[in-house]
Amino acid sequence: MDLRERRNHNQLLHTLAKLTDERELETAVLEMDSEDFVKVGVWISSTCRLANIQRTLIIGGLLYLYSVAAAVHQCTEVFENLLADIGISKSQAYRSRDSWIYFGRVFIDEPKITDQFVAESIKLLSEPQATDLARQEALERARNGERISIAVAKATLAKHSQVLGDKGKSERKAKTRRAPWMFEGQVSKIIVRPAMAGALADPTALIKDLEDAINALSQQVYATA
Repeated sequence: MDLRERRNHNQLLHTLAKLTDERELETAVLEMDSEDFVKVGVWISSTCRLANIQRTLIIGGLLYLYSVAAAVHQCTEVFENLLADIGISKSQAYRSRDSWIYFGRVFIDEPKITDQFVAESIKLLSEPQATDLARQEALERARNGERISIAVAKATLAKHSQVLGDKGKSERKAKTRRAPWMFEGQVSKIIVRPAMAGALADPTALIKDLEDAINALSQQVYATA
């Protein structure tokens, strides 16, 4: 097993799996000099980072597609069952979905900059409180060859949070207070706001909450009738 050979991770892992014991691996490692050791480390780092990013974007893109389909067809429970079947929490599902929304197309159009990110920095830059300015700065720095680590992503988010100042804070608060959906009927007006300030209004979860509210109201009304 020559670790210095250029190969993809599937070939390497298949070869690694065929080793009978750890001594064979130790023998292969001893054949590397210091330069080979550094090169292998760089390759492993890049491979693992890209694998994490691909996983996030694949899951995010597919869940985004199905969440929209479930909302259109009013099948919110089907989407929730899908998450349970995959074994992913709602919070992680929405973080992956938002990562696809903000970065999926960019990375498809500019695949070379993908290697400058890590999966968690993408998720941080896709959160509801993240600004477009922060994302654009991160992308420009990546285009210039800078690694957008978790620390860099957090610093960029903090910087643009401060730049917004009082005006930006007021705008964010107003946006938070603004209802994502409102319905005015003959005898009532229904206003829906996120349960958590600043959270994105997921159509699937919103419809499910409304259905639960209707059921609860119906039970209350008929119980007192």
